[in-house]
Amino acid sequence: MNEARAIDVDEQARIVLGLLKEYAEKLSSLNTDILEARTDPTRGLPLRTERAAWLLDQGELLKPPLSRIISRGSALLEHMNLDTVVEDELALRMREIEIHLHHTLRLTHELKQVFEQARNAEQIAKLRLAAGLNAMKGGPLRPE
Repeated sequence: MNEARAIDVDEQARIVLGLLKEYAEKLSSLNTDILEARTDPTRGLPLRTERAAWLLDQGELLKPPLSRIISRGSALLEHMNLDTVVEDELALRMREIEIHLHHTLRLTHELKQVFEQARNAEQIAKLRLAAGLNAMKGGPLRPE
């Protein structure tokens, strides 16, 4: 490993902690938005397809990078000798982000089903394709 790039393990853990904290808050907000979009009885109108596509994209596209961050946190917890306070905080933040991510994925799946039942799935897929995403699959378009 290049010594100039070597970072103390506690510092690595603090960087991961910062990302976990930031994205736990973002996922919590996203989950609230999805719940409100699905259950707001005062609107009486179906959720706009543009908003649904936006919410689905956020929910699905955050999974890969957050999974890598969670994996890094797990490796730090399992293989490194961290300061006990850093270790405890990292363990708690890891559980917090896993809970938020689990619910984000569940809610985006349910939102997708709502639109499929309402026959709006095609409209959402078109919006996602126009944004360069792989329709209802949630990933970037792959060149063929």
